[in-house]
Amino acid sequence: MQILLAEDNETNRKVATKLAESLGHAVDVVENGFDAVEKARDGNYDVILMDVQMPIVDGREATRRIRNEFRDAGGGPRIIAVTANVLLSERESCLASGMDDYVAKPLRLEELKRALDAAQLAARETIQNAPPSGLIDKEQFLAAIDPDDEECIEIYVEFCDIAAADIIRIADLIATSDWTAAAALSHQLKGSSATLGFIALSKWAAKVELQAKQGSVTLPDGWRAELDGSFLAARAEADALIGRS
Repeated sequence: MQILLAEDNETNRKVATKLAESLGHAVDVVENGFDAVEKARDGNYDVILMDVQMPIVDGREATRRIRNEFRDAGGGPRIIAVTANVLLSERESCLASGMDDYVAKPLRLEELKRALDAAQLAARETIQNAPPSGLIDKEQFLAAIDPDDEECIEIYVEFCDIAAADIIRIADLIATSDWTAAAALSHQLKGSSATLGFIALSKWAAKVELQAKQGSVTLPDGWRAELDGSFLAARAEADALIGRS
């Protein structure tokens, strides 16, 4: 995940960054709540680790501003309070300001991992419950690719690389009117795409296969740009389903 750390204490910044990076996450750093709001506007962050007590703008106010900024986009990134005050009233105050979770200072690896794992799970559930995009069959994809299985991830990455190359190769075959080879390669792409739930790509390959078998392929203007864009969007959606950044 891409994490924004808002923390005014230099030692705490270094420790938190090191811990988050050891868990495989990328971290950007700001030193106060005002800068956290400014950076959050970029929309590039999955999680903000928000110190509660900071100069200029404190963590609660920064959270309220971020939620307001993203009110039309689901509230923005998940915000985790980082606080030295473990009293119940402090926790309730953090949640009331719009924060999603909290971890105590001094920050410990196991507690940070718990909070970040919960953030990834929440993001995955949000995506899985989102309306279908027409690009990915989420149920089929997750049935084929277990995000916790390294071999499955390798299969998925290999599929994406091969599919991207196949799209280029099919275009070349169409350009040279090699209908037999175009049909054969489209058939392969249709099957592998269907297996991994890339339904838009599978439907496109099926269409090309059918036309190529008939001795010609007619595609609309701009089909490559549209196909490339839909494939990249499908891949990004699939990456999000398995927690890949």
